[in-house]
Amino acid sequence: AVSTYFYDASALEEGEKLSFADKAGKSNLNAPWNKKVREIYADYNAAMDAYEKYYAFLSQYDEQLYYGTITAEEVPYDDILKQYEDAKAQATESSDLAFINYCEYYLAVICQKGTQAQYDALKETARLAPEYDWLYLTPLAELNIRLGNYEEALENCEALEKKNADDRYGEYFRSQINRMQGKYEDALKMAEDMIADYDESGFYYAYYEAAINCMLLGDYKKAKEYNDISYGGEYLNEQTANLQALLCKLTDDEAGYNQVVEMLAGYEIEISPTVEQYLKGEVTAEEMFNEREVAFE
Repeated sequence: AVSTYFYDASALEEGEKLSFADKAGKSNLNAPWNKKVREIYADYNAAMDAYEKYYAFLSQYDEQLYYGTITAEEVPYDDILKQYEDAKAQATESSDLAFINYCEYYLAVICQKGTQAQYDALKETARLAPEYDWLYLTPLAELNIRLGNYEEALENCEALEKKNADDRYGEYFRSQINRMQGKYEDALKMAEDMIADYDESGFYYAYYEAAINCMLLGDYKKAKEYNDISYGGEYLNEQTANLQALLCKLTDDEAGYNQVVEMLAGYEIEISPTVEQYLKGEVTAEEMFNEREVAFE
């Protein structure tokens, strides 16, 4: 195997000369035995150029949404979508077609246009630029599960696993499908198998999925043990935080509940009303995790 050093000429300061390592890397990249590496490098650059070009259509609104200075309703969705459709009519390169449609998908996400609109945009990405499966396969599998398209979702899982046998997202999505079909024991086992392959700094999604299935099985203590890890790790978000709040209530951990309330308040976020609804018996765990797009609304 040949190790190729990728130098980055754009990172040089004005007037700065290439280092010996950069020169060696450039020479090695141009070597005849690295033809395939050069193709990958060229494809990567084309992808990044296309991403920057088409993301620019919506970047200012994405940033404003992130900082809370506008709402999703204030984003000019139809105008931006027309820009993408006009660009698509002129595009000929796969990289352009892939990222135009992917950005249409992301536009539907930030404008809260619903699962079907997101799915349609990603399916178009797959149709027009199938070689960009690394871009669309994972979110497409998630959307298929949300829509109940389990057969297609399983096809996505197979494609993910074929592309990278070490990528656990295929197994993670299979676990979700089992859960959505009411096979909680099977789903939990798959999540626990994934956990066994990682330490506590690993695949946090698996801990969250294990917590959900334990809760569906009525084991609140075990559910909290799993969610402690996803909530306390890199998978901290409103869903894991609200699940943590609910599990603290269900296991009489009032101090833990107050900590979640305080943490969310720091972001000017309140505990989801779903927590209280569950405690009052107004919503079931099955409704929360299997029938809604998001458990904690």
